Amino acid sequence: QTEDSDYINQLENARGSPKTKCSRNEIRTRRENSAINYEEAKNVLCPYIGYKGVECLGSITRGRNLIAENATRLPIGVGMTLDITTGTLLLPALEYIYLGNNYWTDPISNTTYQAPRGVTFPTFSENDNQPVARVFLTATELSNEWKYEKLRGSWLGGEFGHSKSLADIYSRFFSNNQATAITQKPYVLYRLRVENLRLNKYAKQAIAQLPTTYNETLYNDFLRNWGTHIVQQSLIGGMHEQQVLFKDCIFSFNGAITSDNLDDYLKKDILSETLGNSFYADRRKISVDHWLGGDSTEKNETRWQQILVDNPALLKIEEYVPWSDVIEIDPDVRNNLRKMIQSRTAAADKVRIDEENQMNEQRVNGSFLTKTGSIGLLNNGQCDIIPATFGSVKDCSEGCPTNTQININDDFLNNQQLWYVRDETTGFIRARARIDGS
Repeated sequence: QTEDSDYINQLENARGSPKTKCSRNEIRTRRENSAINYEEAKNVLCPYIGYKGVECLGSITRGRNLIAENATRLPIGVGMTLDITTGTLLLPALEYIYLGNNYWTDPISNTTYQAPRGVTFPTFSENDNQPVARVFLTATELSNEWKYEKLRGSWLGGEFGHSKSLADIYSRFFSNNQATAITQKPYVLYRLRVENLRLNKYAKQAIAQLPTTYNETLYNDFLRNWGTHIVQQSLIGGMHEQQVLFKDCIFSFNGAITSDNLDDYLKKDILSETLGNSFYADRRKISVDHWLGGDSTEKNETRWQQILVDNPALLKIEEYVPWSDVIEIDPDVRNNLRKMIQSRTAAADKVRIDEENQMNEQRVNGSFLTKTGSIGLLNNGQCDIIPATFGSVKDCSEGCPTNTQININDDFLNNQQLWYVRDETTGFIRARARIDGS
């Protein structure tokens, strides 16, 4: 009887029968709903102004694809979303209402365009149209440009639009004793600003899919589709941009070129003015020379400017706001967004720091390995440059011979073989001559 009673108690305490109707996984449902809404949002919110012209999620949009009824509407150039870890421009998050008398007139074509309500046109000056040259002697200096722009709360366009890995930067621009410079000549059409960050229905739907309890998967999905920040102020127009590669030795020949000289030459390059310095011209290569906005195939600058207004480019993001600062979002969701944005930027910063440490280690190790270089010998007032290969520190800390003979006069160092020594601490190379075999 006791055993029967125990068995009955076990049955009474057993888990109830399964539900006759199973509910779907909540996270999966939210992700699928977000994906459906995002596809619809692309069809409605595209196109907008990107780094090279009017685009939709990185795909260039040509004039024929624009909606005919929007032909007199100013292209969307503010309110797009930005992933601050990569520079990628994503869908606009703001509501655009084309009502009222908010217009902008192109001074070249005299065509009037309607702008959304709430978008203003802060003034710009001729200084905004001046060419700017930025010189980078190391890969780290170029990589820091994105870090410093982010700290300043802005983001450059052109070649600076999308951040790049340190290893890629080094292999493309700084190997083989090279350095690089990027020169930008803007042609500003207008500056845009929006104060009231009123979200459109698609951004609201995406926000609504975010739970008040932090879920990394759902919040990461949101940032992947809608970025980390909303563009609040931008500079719109066109740009002539050049990237120049040059030998880093141009600074080392008895001050032949100063940093001020180089800045002047770079600006003359992009303005198609005479350089007046063959030493620089012979040691530089223009690797990028393109026009952003308008018709990039148009070679006549005047005609290019005339059609620029129909396909403008994003020259610079001057201000942006993180999603966590949008006041119409639930406070708990805002805190979760802030946490996710900080996590995302910290992860990107760690990748960059790890790349920099790895590159520094490789550079230090490389300074102790075999090197190729040149030997300069003064011969009757003329410097003869002789290619040479210098052994590693391990092999040549006590000295190694070259294939070069040196002659000073008949009594001293006549036909003596030139040796060199690698410094065990720095890897530096010092010339040395052996006299009487010692």
